[in-house]
Amino acid sequence: MANAALGPGEQLQVALSPARPLAAADGGVSAAAVCNRYNRTQVCQSVTFRVNVLRNRRPVGYLTGHITQAIVFNTKSRSFRENFALKTTGVHGQAGGVRETLAVSCGGGCKARSGVPAGRVLHTGATIKGKITYADGVRPGKVHSTASRYTLTFTKPGYTPGAVSWTSIGYRCDDTIKTQRPGCVIPRYAPTMTAMRKLPHIAANIRRIQTRGPGHYGRPGSGHPLHRLTDKKQQNDNRRAVCGRKVVGPPPRPGVSCDEYPFASSREGGTKLGKKDRGTAWVPSSEQNKQAGYITSSHNAQRVLNGDAFYVSV
Repeated sequence: MANAALGPGEQLQVALSPARPLAAADGGVSAAAVCNRYNRTQVCQSVTFRVNVLRNRRPVGYLTGHITQAIVFNTKSRSFRENFALKTTGVHGQAGGVRETLAVSCGGGCKARSGVPAGRVLHTGATIKGKITYADGVRPGKVHSTASRYTLTFTKPGYTPGAVSWTSIGYRCDDTIKTQRPGCVIPRYAPTMTAMRKLPHIAANIRRIQTRGPGHYGRPGSGHPLHRLTDKKQQNDNRRAVCGRKVVGPPPRPGVSCDEYPFASSREGGTKLGKKDRGTAWVPSSEQNKQAGYITSSHNAQRVLNGDAFYVSV
């Protein structure tokens, strides 16, 4: 009822700088340690805000601060957590007595519970910290893509409240891997597969093609990742197109098998790329027999689904 009597000139106006986290370098420090970075399972973002206090439509004070958020996902759980911190860096003029309240949601089928203290008066140098817990309800065989949505409301007695809203980076939870519990990742981050290092002859073939090809497909840093392909028929078609007997002939000696790169189980497989960006080699059958399992295990560990980008480091 008190707010109903307020004039339009007594109000709080809020401005928030946009967060644009960048992909973390593969193998570097965690995204949570260096803010405004993300990797497959972590994101940290930091934004600044300003609350302008208006009386009779004229500014009489302002408050500044910054917010740091770090979300850590779990590849084997639908539950994950976020650390949230709001620090007030300055209170000027008649901006004293401003309080905050945070509301968080994460889309249908996902539940967010905020443990960030509400109603605290913001003082210069003070930090309000809390945890936000999430539980995604993705069902067996399904995929749920969403993002966290935040609304931060500022109040001050005698003034119309001001609020600002923003979202986190997009993330995805799925329960599509039969041999693994459901989990969540940041799909826009392309992970790097290292399992091929265990297969020296196959690794040498991959290295040769990645180095020779003008696109350096799949090599970390090339900007040309591979993309997972789960369609078995297309995988077989890709393999026959470059390793079929009509193409490479019979094995030159016992115990060897044709190995192709890019993988037949990638959208870049077969003859999708130009000849300089693809190739084959005769490798020990013992390595070839292990390769598919290594690829699948690597994809499952990072929840790389059909169409997801990934790199191959050898």
